[in-house]
Amino acid sequence: MDSNANLLSRKPLRVWPAMVLVTLLLVSRLGLPLVSPNFTLYGLLGGFGLSFAIFLWWLLFSRAPWIERISAIVLMAVGVFGAMRVADVSLAKGAPINLLLLLSIPPLAVSLVGWAAFTPHFSNGVRRATMAATILLACGVWTLVRTGGVTATFNNDLHWRWTPTPEARVIAESPKPPPATLAPVAATSEKAPEIKPARKDAIAAPKAEAKALWPGFRGPLRDGVVHGVRIKTDWTASPPVELWRQQIGPGWSSFAVDGGFIYTQEQRGDGEVVSCYHAATGKPAWIHRDVARFYDPGSGPGPRGTPTLSNGRVYALGATGMVSALNTNDGAVVWSRNAVSDTGA
Repeated sequence: MDSNANLLSRKPLRVWPAMVLVTLLLVSRLGLPLVSPNFTLYGLLGGFGLSFAIFLWWLLFSRAPWIERISAIVLMAVGVFGAMRVADVSLAKGAPINLLLLLSIPPLAVSLVGWAAFTPHFSNGVRRATMAATILLACGVWTLVRTGGVTATFNNDLHWRWTPTPEARVIAESPKPPPATLAPVAATSEKAPEIKPARKDAIAAPKAEAKALWPGFRGPLRDGVVHGVRIKTDWTASPPVELWRQQIGPGWSSFAVDGGFIYTQEQRGDGEVVSCYHAATGKPAWIHRDVARFYDPGSGPGPRGTPTLSNGRVYALGATGMVSALNTNDGAVVWSRNAVSDTGA
């Protein structure tokens, strides 16, 4: 009798405005990226705006008992805070503000509306228990995943927490270069390493030579344009053909190109790597490795620079401040400095 009395005395929830908002949210978050990857960011922003509109509906226009309105918001705050304490570091500390908070807001809004739509005829006790379970489940699922960083289309590279990271798979699958090409340098040394001149029989002094085809970031003029080259742009009639594919470690580095070789920077475990590959096959030619690791949860691990080629040398700046000049032929160290230690920055 008490349950029936509660059902009769309780005002029916006004759910239809929230259903409209959820539909718009799903179209914004999932539909816009399908139209064009360039719209992904707009979908993210639209999803956040519509999520807060749903929370506003819940607090002011849902007709739910006030104890449920306030309890839901408090439970969301508690659930997100609790998930932060046990979530993977890539989610718990990512982005200018907490990445888990950013990712959890739209699913929490959708879950709240879904619960409200499917439980109007349940008793107060069942409704409130299922509300708590729905909110805590929507928060807890984020403790099971991690992110490898943000992709080029502004999506998070999410994986199950217990699976190997893309970086770990690259390390396991990559062929090992000749041992002589490894040149570990401790990037965390408090004292700046001294410049060690190369042995005359090991590295010849660089000679004046023609400029590299693509000597560094965005090319010789830093404009991202290959000048003097024309390509067929009708890819429907003449599509490009993949010649090879090579996995490399994470990092925010593009490529320098010259003499049939391509040069880049990447992260492999605790080693920050300057690497050289054969342009014709993608096979590794040599790597130079510094013992250093930079990691930002929002954008992943790895160096943030692109090598620069000049007169037979590769110049590279690592994310922790290691500056190296290497021989282009075999990666042998010409000199190496720690800019952080040198400057005290």
